[in-house]
Amino acid sequence: MDFLHKKMLPSTLKEYRRTFYAFVFALLLVNVHDSSCFNLDTSDATRVTRTGAAGSLFGFSVDFHGQGDSAWLLAGAPKSQTAQPGVTEGGAVFRCDVTTSISLTPNPCAPIAFDTQGDDRGVDLQGNILQKTQKSGQWFGATVKSASPAKDVVIACAPRYVYYTDTFNEREPVGNCFLAAANFTQIRNYSPCKRDSQGGFGRLGYCQAGISLDFANDAEQLLLGAVGSYFWQGQLFSKTLTYDNGVPNLGGDEKKTAEGDAWKDDFHMGYSTASGEFTGDNVPEYVVGVPRGPGSPDHLKGHVAIYDSNLAVLQAMPEKTALIGEQMGSYFGYSLVVQDVNGDGLDDIIVGAPMYSSPREHQWDLGRVYVYHLEQPGLSPVFSEPTILSGKVSSGRFGTSIAALGDINQDGFNDIAVGAPYQTGEGDNMGAVYIYHGSAEGIREEPSQEIKASDFPEPLSAFGFSVAGAKDVDNNRYPDVAIGAYEADSVVVLKSRPVVNADVTVQVEPEFIDTENKTCTLDDGTAVVCFDINICASYTGINVPDEVELKYEVTLDALKTVGQRVFFSGRETSQTWSSTLRKADPDSMCLTQKAFLRNDIRDKLSPITVAAAYSMADPVTPQPDQLLPILNMNQPSRRTRQVNILKDCGPDNICVPDLKVFVSMQGTEIVVGSDKQLLMDVVVENAGEGAYEALLSVMLPEGVDFVGTGNPRGGAIITCNLQEEDQRLLVCDLGNPFTARRTQLGLRLSTVQLTGDSNSLNFAFSVNSTNTEEAGNEGDNHITFPVPVKVNASLSVRGVSLPEQVVFMKMERENDEITHERDIGPEVTHRYEIRNVGPSDISSSKLKIQWPVHTRTGEDLLYLLAVNVTQGNGRCTVNGDVNPKGVSTESASAAQTAEALYALDSSRAARHRRAAATSDKEVAQMARPTVPSSTVRHKKKDKKRRKKKGKRHGLKKKKLVSFSPPTLTPVPQVNDLQVNDTEDCINAECIVIDCTLERLNKDNIAVVQIRSRLWVDTLLEGGFKETTLTSVADFEVLEFPYAITADVLPTARAEIVTTANPSKPSVGKRPVPLWIIILSACAGLLLLVLIILVLFKCGFFKRQTMQEYTAIKRNPPTSESPDASSGYISDKTDY
Repeated sequence: MDFLHKKMLPSTLKEYRRTFYAFVFALLLVNVHDSSCFNLDTSDATRVTRTGAAGSLFGFSVDFHGQGDSAWLLAGAPKSQTAQPGVTEGGAVFRCDVTTSISLTPNPCAPIAFDTQGDDRGVDLQGNILQKTQKSGQWFGATVKSASPAKDVVIACAPRYVYYTDTFNEREPVGNCFLAAANFTQIRNYSPCKRDSQGGFGRLGYCQAGISLDFANDAEQLLLGAVGSYFWQGQLFSKTLTYDNGVPNLGGDEKKTAEGDAWKDDFHMGYSTASGEFTGDNVPEYVVGVPRGPGSPDHLKGHVAIYDSNLAVLQAMPEKTALIGEQMGSYFGYSLVVQDVNGDGLDDIIVGAPMYSSPREHQWDLGRVYVYHLEQPGLSPVFSEPTILSGKVSSGRFGTSIAALGDINQDGFNDIAVGAPYQTGEGDNMGAVYIYHGSAEGIREEPSQEIKASDFPEPLSAFGFSVAGAKDVDNNRYPDVAIGAYEADSVVVLKSRPVVNADVTVQVEPEFIDTENKTCTLDDGTAVVCFDINICASYTGINVPDEVELKYEVTLDALKTVGQRVFFSGRETSQTWSSTLRKADPDSMCLTQKAFLRNDIRDKLSPITVAAAYSMADPVTPQPDQLLPILNMNQPSRRTRQVNILKDCGPDNICVPDLKVFVSMQGTEIVVGSDKQLLMDVVVENAGEGAYEALLSVMLPEGVDFVGTGNPRGGAIITCNLQEEDQRLLVCDLGNPFTARRTQLGLRLSTVQLTGDSNSLNFAFSVNSTNTEEAGNEGDNHITFPVPVKVNASLSVRGVSLPEQVVFMKMERENDEITHERDIGPEVTHRYEIRNVGPSDISSSKLKIQWPVHTRTGEDLLYLLAVNVTQGNGRCTVNGDVNPKGVSTESASAAQTAEALYALDSSRAARHRRAAATSDKEVAQMARPTVPSSTVRHKKKDKKRRKKKGKRHGLKKKKLVSFSPPTLTPVPQVNDLQVNDTEDCINAECIVIDCTLERLNKDNIAVVQIRSRLWVDTLLEGGFKETTLTSVADFEVLEFPYAITADVLPTARAEIVTTANPSKPSVGKRPVPLWIIILSACAGLLLLVLIILVLFKCGFFKRQTMQEYTAIKRNPPTSESPDASSGYISDKTDY
């Protein structure tokens, strides 16, 4: 009896749903209303809760019954203990008073006396009196249905009722039903499968009639589902009822569906049943659920079959609209109702599939409900594709129950309720019921109300397993709802509140605001623009009070969350108003208030929205059992009105700009590591009407920082700021409005943070405003400006010789043997300084040094003792031997080390001083001189040349030991030299020293030192006189630490020269040629003649006589004499 596991055994259901845990369940809001509180009142003041005996499963089935103004709740309790003799837990149906929340009688629920007898008895063939039926555990009350208001008839069934055959050898669960009429005084029994001739496992013996039931055609037809007939294919019975003084007569025709083919076994037809009109002949058809049909290819998906009044199945419907489930095992057809929910006068079918799951989300037994709207009646009726309502909580089994509620909100469309009895909630309470409203478009897909077991103080479990409605129990003209919670042996009756349909309007005067028309004055004397807000309201509704109070929450500039542009007199942007409306008043009730416009607004384009949200004001002291009215949630509870700011945009007051942006830059590229700012020129043009809140947006690439702006030419200052939420987005305010003109802006950007990941940077420029442009004109509002990225480094390679000059002489050695480096000759150290001038860093480089170690004939020259990288990271390898003779060595002298540091520091200081006065162009011009290769020059007999050298260097034996700080061989900045490996040692035999240097960042220095001794014996024995010893270094960049590659790898070259002089330089004697002597004498005589002639012309040889000199001395000139003041004797004196 598989159906028992699916519907009848609550212990099995409980174990199943406790296997899973629910996820959070949420419903979307409709307008501003909370879906948990529409017009079904869940308050303690009006809620009616009825309970039965513990463990009786009170509330397993529910319905309303009544005639005229009287109404009762019918609640089935299939495990209730009754007074039937010899029967244990036979089950019962209770009739409960639900007119008030506080019962007027001591016992508000009483069992209906459908069957007061114990088990039937019979006589077997041997004459023994034996038990003929088994009513214990028959689950009477598992289903109950009222025929009101059409007839005063109630039917209740016991689907587990067992009948013993005539031979008493078979016990068959055929099911049993009772009908009560005439205020439950007339009882009739109906058990269609209870017969001897049709018994047996494969026929009607296990039919379990009454698992579902319904009345059709104004209760003149009774429908019963029997899921166990014919190997559980299932069966539908249709019984015609005739009435004698309101009492049903069961002598009418009985029809039943026939046995199907064997492949229909275990379809369980009859789990649910209902009736409706689908063919257009005004004769009802019967609808029955088949949750394990319909066979291949949709095996076990479930389907719903429609039969005519003769129980002939209707023609097959189009596959697209066939009533077939979508998932195997979802139990589509477990529950169903028929009701018109879209108001078109045609019956619609609502089907539940409570075990629908979502394996992808690992949510099981969510449940679904399918709403099929009848579109075309006929023998093959056409339904719409279903509207699907889905459960949200795993194991909730949404769709276990479905109830047709009638029109609970009196909007002209019928509504439904859907139960999810195993939806987990707070505490031990479990279950929920969802209310869905109908509409002209069909059922609304979002619930208008969610009623949860946890909303109530009393413990409720399996809340929503049964639901009933469509009956007004309090006579307020709104249908009410009953909800069963069988695990708590309880039923909750919720009453519907009257619905108020409010008509609220908002008006603003004037509709256009002139920002220059400041006709209002604030308390502080500030002149501002103002406008009036008028709110008017009226209301209608069925059975609503004659007077209601509305509250309004009025919000100014409601579409802006910050920076509202208008305010009330108290500087607030929202106020709460209230008004009392009277239904009898023909006119609306209106309220008026002034609003004020700020003088410093920026947004002049978007309209100012005035929003008024309204709600009902509850009475301060509600009366007991008073159902308070509620606003219709299907109507907007918020009204808005917009007021526009008057703009200079033509008669339509609509500004249509035409913005354009142009970009250029100073320079052609960016070099990684450069601290030189990137300068970009941006031109923004508006060729249309005013652009409001016009903004220039620049998306800066990674590694680019904003420094500042340059003022636009001939325009207002433009401010630019980085956005807090995105520090790469630069936004510049162009004006409000940005009128038809052109403006220019300079952007200063820093690229020092570039990492060199890409060989191009893309700057995205965009200009826009709050008012839109004409379609097709937005293309020139955006531009992507690419800028090439390069890597490059300028190099400086400089060298120093320690000492710059050396003196060689015969060495005094013990036993004339060379055992120590001092025995070789004077020390000669060359130091090369490599400096990365930048801007880019260098990750790997190479320094190749050619070192003159032997003469061309193979004698030792500069005997190599050590090669070291004394500053920076790197290592050197020598293509030959270091200290090949193995002499004892010592470290470089302190004096030489100090001299080297002094020389390098002096060179750097001099270089910095030159840099202050030398332009980049001059430095670049210095970068091209050709440096000769390393050579050793021999001077043996050239006395003239030796004499010249001696004078230039001032070579004296005693002065050669001490010397001025050496000077560096200047090597220019090198940017673009080609690698030249063809240089070699011509006049000497050289070895190659290769130094690999690691990362050399901008402005960092590496120093390589080569220490040696001058082999004096070679120079003395070879008769060398003055000699220059030269090493050459070639520097080459191997790699940059960036993803992009350099166009050309930089190189540089430097040389260091050391002069070697003998200790006794000789100066030779030569006779002066005769022609030089004769020429010199003639030149002297000519010079003497020229001097005499000049002196004669100047009167140098004219002398005064002694007499004249004595006379003047005796008679000196007087002051009156013209020549008295002259300090000399006139040459015009007559003597």
